[in-house]
Amino acid sequence: MEVSSTMNKNQPLPVLVAIDDGETRHAALEFAADHAVSEGRALRILHVTHPVTATFGLRSSTDRAMRLQASEACQQLLIEASALARRRTDDRVPVATDHLEGLPLEVILHESAEAVRVVLQRRHLSPLDNIINGPVVAGVSARAEVPVVVVPETAAGWRAPGRRRVTVAVKRWDADVELIDAAFDTAQLMGARLQVLSVLNRGRAETTRHNADLVEATELHLREQVQGRRDRFPGVEVDVAVRVGKPALQLLQASTGTDLMLISRPFTHLRATALGTLSRALIRESACAIEIVPGLDRVLASAGARHSGADAWGGSR
Repeated sequence: MEVSSTMNKNQPLPVLVAIDDGETRHAALEFAADHAVSEGRALRILHVTHPVTATFGLRSSTDRAMRLQASEACQQLLIEASALARRRTDDRVPVATDHLEGLPLEVILHESAEAVRVVLQRRHLSPLDNIINGPVVAGVSARAEVPVVVVPETAAGWRAPGRRRVTVAVKRWDADVELIDAAFDTAQLMGARLQVLSVLNRGRAETTRHNADLVEATELHLREQVQGRRDRFPGVEVDVAVRVGKPALQLLQASTGTDLMLISRPFTHLRATALGTLSRALIRESACAIEIVPGLDRVLASAGARHSGADAWGGSR
């Protein structure tokens, strides 16, 4: 392990952002830096070298030179990332950098235990990069015990204060209480307007009258949820929206008008878990950053209503 700087163990858990040398721009790093400042937490920048890259250098002096060159490139990557983060934060929070060797998925999962959240970047990968790094974003999102934020490479970052927007996508009001609380927390920290959005996945057989009644009942319940949080979050402006249609399409459309969308990942006791198709579609195609919040729906999960691979939207589809 190579460590450029270390975190103070007595400080609150940092925001962890994992970067690699294939990123054309550090959208995730910028997002993580903004979060760290808003939360008053340190920022930890992590670069993981895959064993396929790290095990050169045992056969010849040429290979050893290649390994040294790769190591120097890693250090330069972290130096530049640290400088960018310090400029982004105006040195208002501590910034640390680490270079570790190992399987990126396993290393990031291990390091996430010492973080308040993990921020990753979604980018278009070459075929080789996709074989090595492609499963990392989905794997960390599915298995981390802390929230994971996936930031598109093309994301412009948080808009200016006063124009920021956070969206929380909820399906079951009674099961998404913790998710709504997390969304209020984030909106308050970032000075953003909050949209509480529910998408009703109704079939063609449903009558227009039935859909209208269901939309009205859903909106009423969501407004009650919002009203119950007014005392704790008096400064958060909130909109409630209920849409009817295919959840994936509706949420992808909504992602174009928000800075961050929070979705829930079902709680499971199984270590080997996977995201549902809707969650995967969102982190793969959304226009905004997606935060996957784990550990929700405990009651439903313990009752056997969920299984590994299920979505927070009613099962694996």
